[in-house]
Amino acid sequence: MGSKIAEKQANPAKENWQGSIPPQQVFINMCKISDAAFVTCYTTTFHFIFYLISLIMKKLTLFFSLVMLAGALSAQNKTLPTANVKTPEGQTINVKDLAPEGKITVFSFWATWCKPCIAELDAIKDLYPEWKEKYNVEFVAVSVDDARTSARIKTVAANKGWEYTIVNDASKEFQTAMNVSNPPLTVLVNQKGEIIFEHLGYTSGDELELEEKIKAAAGKG
Repeated sequence: MGSKIAEKQANPAKENWQGSIPPQQVFINMCKISDAAFVTCYTTTFHFIFYLISLIMKKLTLFFSLVMLAGALSAQNKTLPTANVKTPEGQTINVKDLAPEGKITVFSFWATWCKPCIAELDAIKDLYPEWKEKYNVEFVAVSVDDARTSARIKTVAANKGWEYTIVNDASKEFQTAMNVSNPPLTVLVNQKGEIIFEHLGYTSGDELELEEKIKAAAGKG
């Protein structure tokens, strides 16, 4: 009996662990037994904290790796889809033929009833001859007019004096492939047939941003 009492007095933490005191309280009691025990407790705590920090760092590293991977995948250029459009004369042509390899091509989705579209095409009209000479760029105005308004396409283009290649996507094949909901949408395709820039809507000055993108694609930025 005397030996058991002596053991309890020498090691109260052990008795507490076997009783109803919560484990964390036992841990604190063990830390208070002696200086030596406190050092052991402190060391154990330090290792536990270090383990938690290491675990958090691993999780963060994995998270940022996934973010960077997602960014890299989204940064990869999409290629111009295969889709058919029609010339004002009714001839069917594939859009890939409008963007031959080695030439920078701009596709501008527009409509005769779309005022921002008309404003954008008017703003680029005076810049286009210089763009063609400096950057070897071709501009294709893709009308999204349906059968009700497509008859106006040639008239509007002629009255405006636009020198763009004009095509119509009344079947919405090109629009669907490009996920176009509403014009204007400007799409820049590089010499490899990759889509490197897209811009939805138009406000005055957007044509200057487009020129900077074209310039960069031409290696003159």
